[in-house]
Amino acid sequence: MDHFPVHLLDSLKTGFIDQSLSSKKDYLPELLVNDTNNGKKVLQTISRELKNCDEFWFSVAFATKSGVISLINPLKDLENSRIKGKILVSQYQYFTQPEALKSLLKLKNIELKIAVDSDFHAKGYLFKKNNRYNLIVGSSNLTANALCSNKEWNLKVSATSNSKLIIDSINEFKNEFENALCVDDEFIESYEIDYSLKEIYFKFKKEHRITPQKFNYS
Repeated sequence: MDHFPVHLLDSLKTGFIDQSLSSKKDYLPELLVNDTNNGKKVLQTISRELKNCDEFWFSVAFATKSGVISLINPLKDLENSRIKGKILVSQYQYFTQPEALKSLLKLKNIELKIAVDSDFHAKGYLFKKNNRYNLIVGSSNLTANALCSNKEWNLKVSATSNSKLIIDSINEFKNEFENALCVDDEFIESYEIDYSLKEIYFKFKKEHRITPQKFNYS
């Protein structure tokens, strides 16, 4: 017998109605923050979810090399276990680093795409385990600072595969993923040129103290 729906209902009552009610901690709605004084990191929860999932989806605006490195061990473990995942990033403001794309592309179990046609600014992580889903949405991108030290707010909730929240989240991800470009070596080579131009511009802007009104970069 599957007791997950019963445990989940109890946890939702504790999380959203009365914190004094007893319930299973694993399914409690949780605010995820980085608290260096108490050793708390958003990274810890995402790493734990990766280690226990059957499938995963990341939908983030920004990815940096440091962010990928912070999760590389659980990601490689999933590759070895042939557990698949999909990661969607964005070229918005060319903040995503080419080195991050290269690192993710090396993982054979991950389908990697990049949103190029809109101001994609999502931050969400979804993990599937049997008939249970854990969803993390908030402000943390796939960067080391966002996962470990920045002041970030993220909400983690559990739900069944039939929940409206999960169905809506999966449909939204699929829609964005289908409209994004596949990341391969050829794309990264082209992207590196645009990324370098952005770096040159901001260096030039800093050295010459140029304001947006003096120099319009698009």
